Amino acid sequence: SLASTVFGQQDQQVDRYYVLLQSYTTKKRVIDHFDLTHVYETADSDQPIIDAMGQLEDNTTFEAKDEGNFVISVWDTDPERARNMADYYVQILNELNTQIATKEAREFRTFIEDRYRQAQADFDSVQNRFTAYQHKYGIFELPSQVTEYFNMLASITTKKVEAEVQLHLLQQTVRKSSDTYRQAKARYDAVSQKLKQLYHDEDPENIVLNFKELPDAGKQYLQLQKDLEI
Repeated sequence: SLASTVFGQQDQQVDRYYVLLQSYTTKKRVIDHFDLTHVYETADSDQPIIDAMGQLEDNTTFEAKDEGNFVISVWDTDPERARNMADYYVQILNELNTQIATKEAREFRTFIEDRYRQAQADFDSVQNRFTAYQHKYGIFELPSQVTEYFNMLASITTKKVEAEVQLHLLQQTVRKSSDTYRQAKARYDAVSQKLKQLYHDEDPENIVLNFKELPDAGKQYLQLQKDLEI
């Protein structure tokens, strides 16, 4: 019975069985093991092995069944020898399959090890790029920083509107030369100046984000995050 039920693997396994069983090496082993050059009376021919292989091929069939079985059939004048030959084919097939599976496992392990080392090198490279990015833009965790940044802008904008409303009311009730009005005007100017500063701050040393460079910084951040995750 075929061991694999994974889609696509069964056909590959069947093809392998056919190749292994019909190979020159397998037929030569069967001929030598059962002395078929004498059984088939080809020992005295010009090509005893080749002629014996021809008769062996005529007396042997390999067939993959739809239900998943692989049938090895051998015809011979001696029923016992026919059964033993079929068993020997199974033995050879198991040996060769084991050798191939071992080789494939070794090659796969080597591939994984090489790929893992490459992945480690790639990860170190991306980490270095991300560190350089952090130093350049002052960004460590962009989504959180952007949220805090705009929350701060919203809060100061609210204070500016409040100061503007208060100033407008004072204009209708007190003189501009009064201390109350001058204090309200100073508060409004200070808030307005701070808001303008935040929108135009380009100093990489400041904790606030550089508003002008934010689109490009965000694009690079997303690319670096993707590379790190991969």
